Amino acid sequence: MAMRIKEKIAEGQVSFGGWDIMNSIAAAEIMSAAGFDWVVADVEHGSASIKDVENFTRAVKMHGAIPMARVFDHSAYSIRRVLDAGVAGIIVPMISSIEEVKEIVRLAKYPPLGKRGVGLSASSVYGLELNQYLEKANEDILILAMLETKDAAERIEDILQIPGIDGIFVGPMDLSASYGCMGDTNNERIVAALEKAQSLCKKYNKICGMHVLNAEKETIENAIAKGFNFLALYHDAGFIASGAKNILRIAEHIN
Repeated sequence: MAMRIKEKIAEGQVSFGGWDIMNSIAAAEIMSAAGFDWVVADVEHGSASIKDVENFTRAVKMHGAIPMARVFDHSAYSIRRVLDAGVAGIIVPMISSIEEVKEIVRLAKYPPLGKRGVGLSASSVYGLELNQYLEKANEDILILAMLETKDAAERIEDILQIPGIDGIFVGPMDLSASYGCMGDTNNERIVAALEKAQSLCKKYNKICGMHVLNAEKETIENAIAKGFNFLALYHDAGFIASGAKNILRIAEHIN
């Protein structure tokens, strides 16, 4: 399923997605129906349970988008359960070492590439499509490591060369905290780290993702110009807030 994202980016296009921070199945379905390539369930900072992720996955698939999740951490418990719930891609936070990234790949891949266990879960329609799922899972599932620590930034070239890692997803706020300049995402060290990551993603033909929290035309154009090819355009709460404010401004102007 996630091969569609990889193929689109390989063709030089940018893949756009939405972000579910409210743990809202309805919002996830709406973002899928709106035409996003993918929708991410934010398990790390949200309130989603594994059952919620299963329902999220069904809602997103209903309208053709690809369900993904930012997992809680890089433990076996987080990665295996979310994949079994049916997501087709994972974004893994707080990476610091090469060995952590290698272990993430091992946890997400079936033997012989990894050590993910086989279960009759939602990912394979509870076993009804097990063989079809197992045939494609190792190649199809998208694995992105988050670039949000100084340690990861300093090891970024090695990380991108690890077999099984499809790319990175940057977290500028946490990266700034790791560098000791919390919130200053324009700090020269943060800018330099991101420019290096963007350049290396291009060199190794990897995905370079980020979250556009200020989803205006200029912001999106700037992100694409810098080399980001996997963009989360805002989030469900932001869409509701901006839409509500916009319609209220129109109504008050009429009044």
